[in-house]
Amino acid sequence: MRKLLWSLATAVALSAGLLAGCGGGGGGGGATTPTTISGSAVKGPVSGGTVTVSTLSGTVLGTTTTSPSGTYSLNITYNGPVVVEVQGGTYTDETTGQTATLGQLKAIVASAGGVQTVHVTPLTYLAYFYAENSLSGFNTALGNLATQFGLSGTNLLTTLPATGASGSNPYGQVLRAMTQYLDTVRGTTPTFTFEQLMGRMGTASNFNASLQSAFATAFATANSGATLTFAFDGSGIKIGGTGAGGGSGTCGIGVTSNLFNGPLNYCVQGIGAGSCGQGNASITSSISSAVNVIYPGATLQYSFGPTCAAGAITITLQ
Repeated sequence: MRKLLWSLATAVALSAGLLAGCGGGGGGGGATTPTTISGSAVKGPVSGGTVTVSTLSGTVLGTTTTSPSGTYSLNITYNGPVVVEVQGGTYTDETTGQTATLGQLKAIVASAGGVQTVHVTPLTYLAYFYAENSLSGFNTALGNLATQFGLSGTNLLTTLPATGASGSNPYGQVLRAMTQYLDTVRGTTPTFTFEQLMGRMGTASNFNASLQSAFATAFATANSGATLTFAFDGSGIKIGGTGAGGGSGTCGIGVTSNLFNGPLNYCVQGIGAGSCGQGNASITSSISSAVNVIYPGATLQYSFGPTCAAGAITITLQ
């Protein structure tokens, strides 16, 4: 189980690191057009969470706190892609009924004046995992996730998931199922975290029929009488966005660790031809930082080359 969870989390960390290293972030003009960003933090509703809106490079543009019902609103003066992050605060776990503390949730949106609705949820956070610091990549991942979770036609950023005693809509039912799935896994792995759940859903080779079946069971358990069709195919691991990829090069990356015996192999496609040897330090740093959040003290070694190993997990930069 440790090998599986680590491999899933690492694939997500690797995809995010490569995207950042290849210039996947968008720009901002710092214009004077005011924008109101408002919405809710839902996992169910998060009360007392700190909302921070920042540029893709990390400059803080504004902060506020969510209300007891999870809502927030703040004004910024900036034009360009921004990250909306919610940290801390509490919510009621819909599976256990217990009060829980939020780690973090994120989303990306274009600040271009007027009012922007941003509901920050586990699905927007999963999309952020796929395409860190890329607005177009985030939007692509968000559309893929809507399809795979049976929510085609639902804008996962502007649609409010209905949860709790007030009832639910399909979006809210999916979030409830994620909580149920997490609780089920914890039955055998008590320390399993929400971040590891994001990792499990973030790898093409595992975002598949097996996970689909387990998640469908969790959905039925959490939402008695409700039906929803899932189509997990791993498309979320494809990363889009200006500067993210589109090249003809391929890089095979092998990772070994003290956590397991034998290497984990990745095949990165869409990079510049002959660039496999470039940026290795930044890629290594990205993987190591992410993995050590989950497994402090992990020892990692890397190999890089233009040839991919058989059965390697594919990450495509588009």
